Amino acid sequence: TDAVMPQLIQELVNAHLISADDAADKKKWLSEVIKVAGVDGISYTRQIVELVRKPFFELGDITDEMVEYLTSEDGRKVAAAWESTYESLPTDATPADYMSTIRAIQNDLEIKGRNLWNPIRIMTTHEVQGPNLPEMLTLLDKNTVLKTMRDVKEKYLA
Repeated sequence: TDAVMPQLIQELVNAHLISADDAADKKKWLSEVIKVAGVDGISYTRQIVELVRKPFFELGDITDEMVEYLTSEDGRKVAAAWESTYESLPTDATPADYMSTIRAIQNDLEIKGRNLWNPIRIMTTHEVQGPNLPEMLTLLDKNTVLKTMRDVKEKYLA
């Protein structure tokens, strides 16, 4: 992976997801994003663009099915619990910190599986699938995630 990392980062520049200057400045972060996105599963370097585009560089649309998860009784409970606990986590929280926070929500609300994970994923990334969420959260800017969560809340949970 490390041997092809410069090529993978160049693919992100070529796709206009990031400027060459920003790519040089954020090389370590981009390397982590690429690893979390699942570089091991690609057969040619250009495939990395679609793996990292969402949610690292842009957000996807929220589908009707996602709205159903968010606006269900369980979805609303999970969203409220996630919002308050995420805000209180430090900006340098680790994947283990995120996982224990999500597990605490699971235990407190007695909600598990997709009914737990989907509202959290939708609020933070507009996705219900993708890379490991706790690892992904360590790479996303906290203020950006908070804004995304506020926007989702205003649009779907107000």
